[in-house]
Amino acid sequence: RGYVLVWKRRFPAPAYGIFSTDINCDGANELVVVTLLGVHILQPNLAHVRAKLLRQLVLAAHQSESESGSEPNPKAGSEREAV
Repeated sequence: RGYVLVWKRRFPAPAYGIFSTDINCDGANELVVVTLLGVHILQPNLAHVRAKLLRQLVLAAHQSESESGSEPNPKAGSEREAV
């Protein structure tokens, strides 16, 4: 799969470095852009991060259930919905 341009952002000065790291320890990487005039930190859309995390958790649960041979628990999903 490749990369796709999703948005553009202009900065008031030339960029010297671009880094992706989890600065605030929330589990999602922020984009750090260092320019001549300062450091800019761009956060991801947390709703998108939450949706991706929930999809990954459901996928992992299904894989775990199929490996153990147990039936899926329909009540397990109702607890997640309340979060």
